[in-house]
Amino acid sequence: MLFSRPTDCSGRPIKLAKRTIAAHSATAKIMNQLSIPVATATDNALLIPVATVDDDNEQLVFNRVGIPLCSRGADCIAHMLEGPPNDPLSAYRGVGHDPGVDECLLCIRHHLGMIVQMHRTHGSRPPLGLLPPFSNFVNAPGGYRSSFCGVTPDDVEVIAGAVYVMGSPVSFRKTYNPYSRTWHVDQSAAVFGSSGFFF
Repeated sequence: MLFSRPTDCSGRPIKLAKRTIAAHSATAKIMNQLSIPVATATDNALLIPVATVDDDNEQLVFNRVGIPLCSRGADCIAHMLEGPPNDPLSAYRGVGHDPGVDECLLCIRHHLGMIVQMHRTHGSRPPLGLLPPFSNFVNAPGGYRSSFCGVTPDDVEVIAGAVYVMGSPVSFRKTYNPYSRTWHVDQSAAVFGSSGFFF
């Protein structure tokens, strides 16, 4: 069922047999041992939550009160963006948050995209599609431009659910908001309907 074509997906929970769940749990255990924190074992029907642009923007604020910094530290993807602050982003606490993972939204997106690229490059696929923590709307209000996504429905054999997930922060920038007195990652270039320039 996880390897169905994108056209077969209807957006409702996918019922899995106990044998399939056991296989998925074994895959999740191996992926977690490899320090790739995007696979989570489940014994329920699969339902991938959807994160909107507004949901994600809340996660792209630096130094959120009471939230630890990204566990990737100096390797946090936020360091790829020029300018201050020179801190990692705060850990992801949005839609589909896994309590065992303290990476930021940019790092989670990056890992999902790298897993897809690895399998595309080598022409391989995992024994079961990996369950992403969330998906994103595309080409509609509240969503992203599909051209910025690192995971697409064509990657259903690698990432389960035939979903879109935003990719790496191409043309993103760090911006200061004088009203909230916070720094955040501006991802407006990737937002559907925005007039943001790519470069």
